[in-house]
Amino acid sequence: MKDKRKTQATRLIMDVVVVLAVIVFCFLYLEHSNQIQNEANTILMNSLEDLNNSLANTASPSN
Repeated sequence: MKDKRKTQATRLIMDVVVVLAVIVFCFLYLEHSNQIQNEANTILMNSLEDLNNSLANTASPSN
């Protein structure tokens, strides 16, 4: 019976740690969401520009 209680207590502690980690992650994400969004947009736009240049180079007639 004591082993079962120990196991339940251990699981509860692990669950609390996971919930606290998720909460900390959410706070950090909310603090830096604008920066993350700007960096993601920059990466996406650079990829689209590279794709556009690549398509333009393959579509142009070669001499």
